[in-house]
Amino acid sequence: MKQPTINLQVRSCSILIPVLTGLGLLSPQPAPAASLIPVNLELQLLVDVSGSISNEEYRLMIAGYRNSFTNLAPRFGAGGFGDVAVNTVFWSGKDEQTVVIPWFLINNSASAIEFANTIGSLKQIFDGRTAPGTAINFAVPLFETNKFEGKRWVINVSGDNKQNEGASTAKARDRALAAGVIAINGLPILNDDRNLLSWYQNNLVGGQNSFALAARDFNEFGTAIEQKLAREIQPSEPVPEPTTILGSLGFGAIVSYWRRKRNNHRNS
Repeated sequence: MKQPTINLQVRSCSILIPVLTGLGLLSPQPAPAASLIPVNLELQLLVDVSGSISNEEYRLMIAGYRNSFTNLAPRFGAGGFGDVAVNTVFWSGKDEQTVVIPWFLINNSASAIEFANTIGSLKQIFDGRTAPGTAINFAVPLFETNKFEGKRWVINVSGDNKQNEGASTAKARDRALAAGVIAINGLPILNDDRNLLSWYQNNLVGGQNSFALAARDFNEFGTAIEQKLAREIQPSEPVPEPTTILGSLGFGAIVSYWRRKRNNHRNS
């Protein structure tokens, strides 16, 4: 049974169990343990394709992803990154989220280039408002239901605007961390809002060794996303951070509840 790394930075522990249960984050059907493929990292790319991004800006952004995976290709597999499973989600408004590239195993240069070419061929499919919190809520259950066993679960969010509809981004972040995501990292594009980095840091970024790396505009996006991917894909051994006694008790209750749910799935 999948046992993801659990982040010890738990906020509002006394209310997390009913909240997570209501969202369905504690109840996806996991894959049988014997069938899971071990990887160093399960990474979800959450790409903002909302209406504030023009056709030319989208072209620059998607080329940035393609070129980044091409340039980083030698580092996958035996090159130092190890094996990585990547899932790609396009998102915009509160009702606009979809998986555009299902979970994809990158374990050598050839598979990295194949992924790069795939992401480089994607078309912009949404043009609505901006709901990063809803996108995070959409992404979290996808970790539990895939065929991989990752040492870390990481969400990578890029976008050019603050939330203007949908679920609270800060609450979605906290729920994701409590559900087993080790880190949520952000790449704000400051083209239209020079204060967006601060908003990402305060509302979206969280977890072990999490960070935000800004691009001043879409012309800089390619350089920024390559630096960001290299930093978050590099293997590391997360070290639990100190927590309060109350936080530890809340965390223990969540883990016990979660494990009971998983055992029920396995034995049913």
